[in-house]
Formats: sequence, structure tokens, C-alpha cells
Amino acid sequence: MTPTPVVLTASPAPTVRFEPAATPRVSFVIVTYGTGPIVGNCLDALASSLDADAIAAEVIVVDNAHPVLGHRTADRIAIASAGVRLLRPDSNLGFGGGCELGIAHARAEVVCLMTPDVIVPSHWLPPLLDVIERKPRAVAAPVLCHPDGAVQEAGARVDAAGFTAPSKDLDDTSRIDYASAACWLVRRDLHEEVGGFDARFHPAYYEDVDYSFRARRLGAAVEVVTESSVIHFSGSSTDAAPTSTDHQ
Repeated sequence: MTPTPVVLTASPAPTVRFEPAATPRVSFVIVTYGTGPIVGNCLDALASSLDADAIAAEVIVVDNAHPVLGHRTADRIAIASAGVRLLRPDSNLGFGGGCELGIAHARAEVVCLMTPDVIVPSHWLPPLLDVIERKPRAVAAPVLCHPDGAVQEAGARVDAAGFTAPSKDLDDTSRIDYASAACWLVRRDLHEEVGGFDARFHPAYYEDVDYSFRARRLGAAVEVVTESSVIHFSGSSTDAAPTSTDHQ
């Protein structure tokens, strides 16, 4: 397989900029697939939050090849940004495979997996980093909220038939089975111990459930950090089927 090159975006007039970090504290990995303008909102909010908290980070975007749109998302990011590490695999690696490619290029000890339909506020990251530093064998996730602020998910449960359902109980997150990989923090060494995402779930869905169960079997924790919350435009990172229309 031909290695996928990494291109550092350097727009002469960027709308969003990430300052280079020689030793990033966190590597953000965002996987796109024909994603539309919402990824720009995601990157803009992320840059603002990192500036507000003065956290050294790197941002890696893996733009999976779309059968109709190609790498239009990557082109948009290249035109509008500076300091994004951009990868354009020549096939659709799916969510898990895209994350694995991004993590393979990450330089920080802590990785944040984030879907492009997540919008972060200021000061959302320090509570998650605090958990990871105190509990290195943990996957830490924020509370996911709808755009109106209502709780979308504070972790999720799996019933005896294998069906999943979000939990919205902020007072007791100890009984969750997993947390959506829409936004995760995990240490690279734990990710490697778990074995990463299982390629059998390509292109997407349930890989985060499987990952969480494997992590728990190794004695690791999956923890929802109620002191942190982000907005999740659920289902906006990709279309159900390829079309010639930009994805939102």
C-alpha cells in the first residue's frame, strides 16, 4: 500500500489557524467523508478553544475519498486553514480506519477522536485531560448535547439483545457501557493495548461499542466527564448515501 502523505495546510488568508506545536499535548484526529461546511465550524470552534486554554495541540484531518465528491472536503480545508495536518487516502477507510491512519501520524501521547459535526465551547478540554492524567487507563468522553443545549448522550447502554440507547442521567454515569466516539480522549498506549478499531465494522457504526467492551475487558474504564460538554449535530458528518450534493 502506498503511504498517504501528510500535507500541512498553509492558506495565505486562512479563516482558521492552528499554531505549530513542537511537542503537542493533544493530537486531534478528525475523519471526514464528503463532509460539507460544518467541518469549518468544527475547526473554527476547536481553534478558539485551544487558544482560550493555551493548550499546545496538533490537528489531523483524514479526508476519506468520496466516490462522487472525491477530496472536496480536503480542498476546502486547504484553502481555508493554516496548520492542519491533512491526509487524503485514495479510498474510503471508514471511520475506524480513518482514525487509525490519523493516530498513526499523531505525535502526542493523548489523542482526541472527534467527528466533524462536533462544536466545542471554551474550557471543554481541561476536565477531560485531568481525567486522563489521573486515570491513564481510561477513555474519557464529554457529555454530548443537542444544539439547543439539551443532553443528547451522557454515555450509552447496551441491552441484552444488543440494542443501544443513550443515557441522559448526569447524576449517575457509572452504569454506562460505552460512550460515543463522536468525541473521545484516550492515551496512545491504551489505544494500542486495546488494539484500535476493528476493521470488521467498516465503514462505520458499533466500532465504538466494540472498542469500549474490549477496553473494559482489559480493566480500562470508559468515563463520561460531566464537567465537560460539547454540541453534537448528530448525523451531520456524512450522508446516508453518496450524492452530488455537499454533505452537511
